[in-house]
Amino acid sequence: MSAEKTLNLLGLAARQRAAVSGETLYQKLSKGQIHVVLGASDAGKNTAKKLRDKCSYYDCPLYVCFTGEELSRAMGKRGRMAAGVTNAGLARAIIQSLREEDNYAEETKQRQQKQETGGEPQ
Repeated sequence: MSAEKTLNLLGLAARQRAAVSGETLYQKLSKGQIHVVLGASDAGKNTAKKLRDKCSYYDCPLYVCFTGEELSRAMGKRGRMAAGVTNAGLARAIIQSLREEDNYAEETKQRQQKQETGGEPQ
């Protein structure tokens, strides 16, 4: 559910022209105008390395948790392997949504492990 919410927020950012990709992403990243970057899990080695290096250098959070197709569909454009969000409020909402999704996945994994070992789920 949170994954869908995150992609909906990215789509909202795209409609508000607060989401960028391609060379514009790297230009705005270097100017400190990007608040969060979403990278595609199926991006090529060079693209993935460039994203990691740039986000690390410019101290911008990078999340690699969607496919290029999912990012493209959310942004309404074809062939997107990364998206950056320039609106601080939407970026915070996306990060929050990703953290909720991660917490939910971790709780589910813990419950499954307890059930497999015979313990009672909480």
